[in-house]
Amino acid sequence: MSQNASGYVLTEAAMAETAHLFSIQDFGGAWNTLHPFETSRFGWSGSVIGILCAWMQENGIELPLSSSPAARLFIDEFTPLICAERPEILRLRDELERRRPAAGDLVAYCRESMGEDAPDAQRLMTEGWDWLLSLLRAESGEWWVLQVD
Repeated sequence: MSQNASGYVLTEAAMAETAHLFSIQDFGGAWNTLHPFETSRFGWSGSVIGILCAWMQENGIELPLSSSPAARLFIDEFTPLICAERPEILRLRDELERRRPAAGDLVAYCRESMGEDAPDAQRLMTEGWDWLLSLLRAESGEWWVLQVD
């Protein structure tokens, strides 16, 4: 488990600028524009967030990826798990708050996904779920991005 998970909450202008820089293949400029909007980084492995997102998708929870032109440029280069505007984020946040799974369900899914015992699975899955909800609860910004790399 060596991946990182980062959450970004961007203004409309920052999203447009990042997408533009990706479109002209100025990847360094795009990352420099994006970096100040990183609101949090998951303290454990990004694999935990990836596993949680896979569980969500398998359980009918759609992770929003906007179809707007700016978002499509961003998505094509950045391949985030989430890239959406406020209304989609509010819908996802409300759904996650309503459908919080039992810890045992996430632990079993984590252990199955990792193919090992994963003794810290309950703590990691619980902390990952809470971290994701805290990202989605951010009040400032028009765009939310979740990236695991």
